[in-house]
This record gives sequence, C-alpha cells and structure tokens, in this order.
Amino acid sequence: MEEGFVRKNSKKKGAPVRCLSRPVKCICNDLYAPALQNLRQVARVHVFVQPSISRVVSRFEPGILHTVADF
Repeated sequence: MEEGFVRKNSKKKGAPVRCLSRPVKCICNDLYAPALQNLRQVARVHVFVQPSISRVVSRFEPGILHTVADF
C-alpha cells in the first residue's frame, strides 16, 4: 500500500483508491508497542515531557492556590 492512501473498499470492486487529505493525530502512552510499529515508519513523532509539579503550580493564580489549600 502506498503512503498516504487507504485500501480499496471491498464492497465496491474497481473503485479508485482515495487519498487522505487531512492530518491524523494519534496519542499513545507506549510509543514502542508492537501494534504501532507500522505507524511509526510513516509518522512524525513528538515526545512531550511531563512538567514538574512546581512548574504547574506556578501557573496557577494566587486565588486558586488558597481555594485548593482550603479543600
């Protein structure tokens, strides 16, 4: 199967192969899972690191921190 194309629909024999014209975004927890091996070959992979707790807390407004502390 060529890159950027989908398989022919088996119900319509002889139908032309359609090209996918929009991006597909896939989010996964395990990049190296065997089921994703074929996808990794044609995909652009972006790795996001988990931010530290202090960085997340620094984004909160001061009023929110008091509300969370009172909870």
